[in-house]
Amino acid sequence: MGKGGRRTQRTRTRKAISIILGVTLAGAGLLGFGYMQFHVVEPISIKLWLIPITILAAGVAILWDDFKNRWRDDSSPRSTPERPPASW
Repeated sequence: MGKGGRRTQRTRTRKAISIILGVTLAGAGLLGFGYMQFHVVEPISIKLWLIPITILAAGVAILWDDFKNRWRDDSSPRSTPERPPASW
């Protein structure tokens, strides 16, 4: 297998790891936010609320980037319409 095959495998592995990381962070952020919303009875500082919100935001940002790049990398004919030559 040439360098192209190894690079493709590494890219697939990195994408899989990135999606798993994004889902894990988003899930942990939602669980933390839900726990604080429904199980904490005394008022807490905004600094403590920022922890699950930041974790959730990081997970969503990673997933957004993954899916945005996946749509851009998709080479199906529907996603990349042909453009007329510049001379038209």
